[in-house]
Amino acid sequence: MTDILTVLFETTAKTRVLRFFILNPQSEFDINSLRDRTMLKTVELRREISRFKKIGLIKERSKRGEKTYQTNVEFPYYPELNNLFLKSTIYPQCKSFKKLKTIGD
Repeated sequence: MTDILTVLFETTAKTRVLRFFILNPQSEFDINSLRDRTMLKTVELRREISRFKKIGLIKERSKRGEKTYQTNVEFPYYPELNNLFLKSTIYPQCKSFKKLKTIGD
């Protein structure tokens, strides 16, 4: 099945990074933990982070010489992106529940 958000946002890398940051707004992550959690190559990950930093969606901080990244919840479109990613996570689950419900009939 085609991931609707991947089609909307053009690439799997962009979609994974967006989804990760939107659904984890309170935490800070270094590049290694982001790479492990998004399962992207470091080059792809850095490219997308750079793009999102330029528009203000992601904040970068330096702690003890190591850069960390966090969602900027003050980003003007954060609430809409959050709703979009929440719905994209919940909608497939609802469809699965409907299929399960028909099994018992």
